[in-house]
Amino acid sequence: MFFVTHGSEVRTREMIDTAINEGKKVAAPVSRKASGAILAAKIRSCEKDLRKGAYGISEPDLKTCPLAKPEEIDLVIVPGIAFDKLGNRIGFGKGYYDKWLGNFKPKQRIALAYSMQIVKKLPAEAHDLAVGTIVTENEVIKPAAES
Repeated sequence: MFFVTHGSEVRTREMIDTAINEGKKVAAPVSRKASGAILAAKIRSCEKDLRKGAYGISEPDLKTCPLAKPEEIDLVIVPGIAFDKLGNRIGFGKGYYDKWLGNFKPKQRIALAYSMQIVKKLPAEAHDLAVGTIVTENEVIKPAAES
């Protein structure tokens, strides 16, 4: 599952298209503003399957994209504003990913970030879920095992 780039985030559309072209099953999040939750929906093409959704972020159209079951998702590419080298992250303040990831355990949680988004230390609360790998343009950071 990939996040779909919004604003100044690391660009993911080319990665999504490459994964689809390689025959991988790909999902993207759908935000449910009313409940503060996200769903994962399968996509076959960024161009055909994505539309503007909650918060102006492109997301799968649930009229044409089936939902993905949690057990079908083994890797989640997670967005964020800032990360530390322990794998802690600060998202966009709504807690969507922490809530969603807390309901199942994908094999891997990977963050894509720019080096300028890596900070020395971030506050972390019990409900916050760290990522297992952070990939920037300059390095691959491998924090302790994912919890």
